[in-house]
Order: sequence, then C-alpha cells, then structure tokens
Amino acid sequence: MKKASLKLFSIFFILATLVSCDNEPLEGEFGEGSLTPNTGSPTALVGQWKLETFETNVETTGNAPLFGEINIVQNVTSNEENITLTFTENSYTSTGSCEFIFDMNNNGIEMQITQTMNSSNNTGTYSLQGDKITYVGGNFVMYETQGMEDVSIVDQHTGGGEETYQLSDNNNTLTFINNKEYTETQNGIEMQVTIVGKSVWKKLTTTDDTNEGDTSTTND
Repeated sequence: MKKASLKLFSIFFILATLVSCDNEPLEGEFGEGSLTPNTGSPTALVGQWKLETFETNVETTGNAPLFGEINIVQNVTSNEENITLTFTENSYTSTGSCEFIFDMNNNGIEMQITQTMNSSNNTGTYSLQGDKITYVGGNFVMYETQGMEDVSIVDQHTGGGEETYQLSDNNNTLTFINNKEYTETQNGIEMQVTIVGKSVWKKLTTTDDTNEGDTSTTND
C-alpha cells in the first residue's frame, strides 16, 4: 500500500514540479562552448521551427511526514515529434503534438509513463537579452489528462519562464537550454528540485550563406 501511495505521490508531485516557474537559474551543462553566442536580436529566430529532440532530467529531494525521505529522479524524453514553433519579431505560436516518455525512479521504485501532449495554437510574446529568452503568457506544449487540463510540459516552456537559447548550423538549428535549481513547496512539503533540460529545433526555412540576396530556401 505504501509503495502504491509513493507512486501516486510521485506522479502528482512530478506534474506539479514540472509546471512550476518560480525558479532560479543554474549554470548550464548542455552545449557549453559548442554553440554560437547570441546578440539579443530576434531576426534569426523569425520563422518556423520543428521540434527534433527534447530531454529534461529532474531530480527532487526532500522529506515528507507521511512518506519519509523522498528522492525522485525523472527523465523526460520526446518521441514522435510533430510540433511546429513559429516566431515573429515579438511573439510565438506553437501547433502540433508530441509523445513524451517519463522514466521515473522514486526511492528505488521504477515506473514509466507515456503521454501524448498537444499544442493547439498556443501563443505568447517573448523578449531577448543577450542569450536569454523570456516568455510572457502562453505555452509551447500542453497536454490534457484525466483530472488535469491544459498543463504545460516542463517549466522551461511555461509562460513567464526564462532560459538560454543558442543558434548553430548557420542559424538553422535552435537549442533551448534550461538548467535550474530551486526550492518547491507542495502541501507544506519543502522539496529541492534540480532541472537539466535541452530541446533542439530545426528551421523549416533554411538559410544559405552562399546567397547574399534572397537567403531563404524552403525545405522539401
């Protein structure tokens, strides 16, 4: 019974953790030294981008009166990606769907959840400062599940969030890096949460640096 309760607690705490946005940045581990620094100009972001890969690792530790010591590790990866993200100079819209796989270990108890998440014309605005992008209102990816509707997936794509962005491959590959460490309180239980995440997007209209006039070509 205790194991079942722990599993149920893990699921709901994980979902609550993944949508939190009261976080402090943690210095990155993904992509350091391998991607081009940004100038804070939205020009290179403007256009359509397709999700290629998404991976986030979340480690949660704490102590709950009814459950004892809590050590939850979950790894979230994408599968069957079909999400398109469109940037204008100051706003974004996401459409499509993606299957996400949640691999979790709660104090040695392993479990896996597969969830298809939909993004139906979710919109918002954004601002840039150096290599940081901040989202205001709107979510990149959302899903619906029994008892919980319109829950955004992982706080790196929650309205009001901030993360690092990097451009590479002649501005045709966009990488979002989200590494954070913060304290979360749920139902009076204080948890320490560490997130290490990255998503990679490919531009649907690529830039050819050999042409200085019309520099956009559409992929088939």
